[in-house]
Amino acid sequence: MKTLGGTDAWLGPEAREWGSRLDAERGRLRKAADRILWDIYDRLSATPRTLPRV
Repeated sequence: MKTLGGTDAWLGPEAREWGSRLDAERGRLRKAADRILWDIYDRLSATPRTLPRV
């Protein structure tokens, strides 16, 4: 995104459309990563710290 927005190497409607799709996918990826991290956190929080002696 930095390169796409910071240079004039690729200009025009196709570049803007592609950049918009790329930005949308970055948002989806960020949300998925957050969900995965919260799932891991929730699972670890529900796991006992020690095991009972048998």
